[in-house]
Amino acid sequence: MQDWWSKLSLKYKLQIPIQLLLLVIMVLAQRVILDRFEERVLEESRQNAFVVADGVINGLNMLMINGIISDAEQRSLYMRKMSVSEKVLELRIIRSKQVEEQFGKGLASEQALDEMDRLTMTSAQAQSKLHDQAGAESLRIVEPFVAKRDFRGTNCLNCHAVPEDTVLGAVSVTMNVADEFEVIRKVNAAFWGALVIAQMFLYFVIGWLIGLVTRPLREAVILADAVSKGDLTRYVEVKSGDETGRLMQAMQDMNESLSVIVKGVRGATDKINIASHEIAQGNTDLSQRTEEQASSLAEIASNMGELASTVKQNAENAKQANNLAQGTVGIAEQSGGSVKELVATMTAISESSKKIENIIGVIDGIAFQTNILALNAAVEAARAGDQGRGFAVVAGEVRNLAQRSATAAKEIKSLIGDSVDKVNIGSKQVSDAAEGISDVVTSVQLVSSLMKDNAAAIAEQSAGIAQVSQAITQMDEVTQQNAALVDEAAAAAESMRDQANGLFKAVSVFKLVEGKEGMTAKPAFAPSAKTALTAVSKGRRLNKVRNDGEKRLSGHPKDGEWKEF
Repeated sequence: MQDWWSKLSLKYKLQIPIQLLLLVIMVLAQRVILDRFEERVLEESRQNAFVVADGVINGLNMLMINGIISDAEQRSLYMRKMSVSEKVLELRIIRSKQVEEQFGKGLASEQALDEMDRLTMTSAQAQSKLHDQAGAESLRIVEPFVAKRDFRGTNCLNCHAVPEDTVLGAVSVTMNVADEFEVIRKVNAAFWGALVIAQMFLYFVIGWLIGLVTRPLREAVILADAVSKGDLTRYVEVKSGDETGRLMQAMQDMNESLSVIVKGVRGATDKINIASHEIAQGNTDLSQRTEEQASSLAEIASNMGELASTVKQNAENAKQANNLAQGTVGIAEQSGGSVKELVATMTAISESSKKIENIIGVIDGIAFQTNILALNAAVEAARAGDQGRGFAVVAGEVRNLAQRSATAAKEIKSLIGDSVDKVNIGSKQVSDAAEGISDVVTSVQLVSSLMKDNAAAIAEQSAGIAQVSQAITQMDEVTQQNAALVDEAAAAAESMRDQANGLFKAVSVFKLVEGKEGMTAKPAFAPSAKTALTAVSKGRRLNKVRNDGEKRLSGHPKDGEWKEF
């Protein structure tokens, strides 16, 4: 249902609800009119039936005045004559219980037969009801006859011993209303025919009016469809100032604005193509300069590698020389200490030799005195003669020993003197050697200090070279980033050119007011195959230079540390 409705045009979407609303209103109005007409017709039939009932009551009143109402045949004859009519289907009178008690029950037809009769007798109100028997419509009314002191000039209480306003009886009249219902049906059919004719008339009138209203909308749809197909040459003349007219004016303004936009986009795409070509050319030059810079950095990195290797070797040599100087200083200091100890030892030996010489002098003195004593003893032994011969022998031996001791002491003294002289000479030589070794130690310490300074300078050179190498590495990274940015810029320029060409193709489908077809979308500067191959080869050469630079820089010191070669 929803799909069916959505496929309808605006004309039918407006016409169908309006038509249905008018149809409902007309059907309701027809129903109201027919109901009122039917009520009117039935009311006329009811009034006719009451007229008949009043006539019967008046006739019965005359029969009562004439005194023949008690005659059942006369009443029956009267009722037959009153019922002779095309419209009267049944006519009878009904006796109340008071009349039956006073005058008898009367005929069987004069009894209350149904609920309608009894209700009329008890309520003293006229009753009416429609009947439909086998397609024949009839209207039955039951009108009560109430006792009055003045009922149409007659005092009913003179004959009936009942209180006033007592229901004495009723008249039941059944009228044929088939003709009235036939008229109602014909009127209903006429109304339905008129309704169909009116609906057909309204269909064309409403369709014509809606067509007048929606014609600008159809023109707007045609204009929008032409714009969707790229035709901007359509022109719509606005003839009204209502909402649809303003809509058409807005569509026309949109069409003109879109034409201006398309012209502007075409001009902009040409400018973008030119700008993208210039950017691509600049990227090519920048790529070449970046390649040259990368090559120069690679050469600098190679030279820095060689310089770093030389500085490293010098640092190693300086380090070894410093270590040797430190070792020489230690050995020289140790030798100086040994020489000092030797000088002290030689001094001690010289002093000991002097003491020995003094002791030998004492021994020589003792030997001399012993010799003198032995000589004296020999003299005394000679004086004693034979008694002193043995003593003389001993004295001679003692004298020999004293002489030998003196001779030995002299020899020892001579040797000791010679040793003392040599020790003095050795002490002097050792002192000279100690002074020379002290000068050597001082010189070695100076050399060691110079080697330390040299090693520190070489270390500073190494740190400086490391910083330079790191700077070159950073420059190489920046160069690589620049190369990557150049590639991205080239890709962006190419993408921008493709997008500009795509935009040019997109707007080329529009027809402008001058009637010229949109040009076939062709890029202002299409990249040739040679340019593409050149860019690829340059990219490969640049990658090769980067790889060579990385290999050369792989041996460079980083963070002040040196790697083993």
